[in-house]
Amino acid sequence: MKNIGRQNELSKLPFKESYPTPETSSRLYDELQFQRAVQVYLWALPAMNMVAMRDGQAAAFGGGNNVLAIWKDRPNARTIVLTANPAVIYGLAFVDLKDGPVVLEAAPEMQGLLDDFWQRPLTDVGLAGPDQGKGGKYLLLPPGYTSETPGGYFVMKPPTYGVFVFLRAFLEDGKTDAGVTLMERTRIYALAQKDHPPAMQFPNASAVPSDYDFKRDLRYFASLAKFLDHEPVAPEDMAMRGMAASLGIVKGQPFQPDARMQAMLNTAANVAFNMAAVESYDSRYPNKLIYPDRKWEVVFLGGSPVFRKDSYLDFDAMINFFHKGYSTSTSMVLEMPGKGSQYLLGLRDADGDYLSGGSSYRLHVPAQRARRELLVRGAL
Repeated sequence: MKNIGRQNELSKLPFKESYPTPETSSRLYDELQFQRAVQVYLWALPAMNMVAMRDGQAAAFGGGNNVLAIWKDRPNARTIVLTANPAVIYGLAFVDLKDGPVVLEAAPEMQGLLDDFWQRPLTDVGLAGPDQGKGGKYLLLPPGYTSETPGGYFVMKPPTYGVFVFLRAFLEDGKTDAGVTLMERTRIYALAQKDHPPAMQFPNASAVPSDYDFKRDLRYFASLAKFLDHEPVAPEDMAMRGMAASLGIVKGQPFQPDARMQAMLNTAANVAFNMAAVESYDSRYPNKLIYPDRKWEVVFLGGSPVFRKDSYLDFDAMINFFHKGYSTSTSMVLEMPGKGSQYLLGLRDADGDYLSGGSSYRLHVPAQRARRELLVRGAL
């Protein structure tokens, strides 16, 4: 009710003969900009989540289409990244199509995906993708590309210049060697360089500290300004680009907030991050529980990998996911035994209290023929 009180206070600011007083005008303009900054932060979360990963990887290992960072000893605490799975081998690359089409040669037996930089699925790679686990060549065409397309490729037409390449390989007898060797058969190069592609770089991301997390201060908006300047304008983004413009973020113009705007954006980013955390960890989304008698939650609320309903973008479901995770694909929301993957989220214990890293829990896993019990140390 405290917020209602503050809102009531704003609604009662004085107007003299229907004209705003200087104080009224100043306070409502400040409030308008703050609200727009919060909403722009939340809207941009999928892209800024991705940009932070790209920039974090470039800072640690260098940038370029031919850099595929591989967690050769599996993900560990050296990497600050959302929802990494230590049971598989990760490989991440961040492709830029600004200079023309790019080819991805995928090795066989991979599980992976390609997303645009708003983290909208382009295709699965591997058993759930068009190569069906046999490997193959994927051709990524930049937005607006009109030249002739050569044959022999799985052709993708992302709506952004940025493309996320996310590959996973699997352990053999608990070891990573075979999976890493297989993943290092990946090749990424410009179509124009197909006859003489540059050498790939496969840095060991398990060995080097790196930060892939998105920011919660002014740096977030600075990254957004660079991203919106680099990427083409899409019709569905015009309204939110207009909101960003009121904050000084305009394609083709420098982002130069003054001291007052910097302070406001720092606060707005922190508030928006906290709002996203509430949406992610204490969601009021309907029908989020998978079982009526347990606390497991659906990860892709609404069942859409692009977070869309028939007539609108499912904003709450999108924020819920991208605050705590990254990457989407069609196979993540389909029942595809042996090909796809399903995700359940456990944040609370049987009493409804949040899981804590300082506690131990017993996870009871029903099987078809027996009931297995796993002792899970710390938070899940």
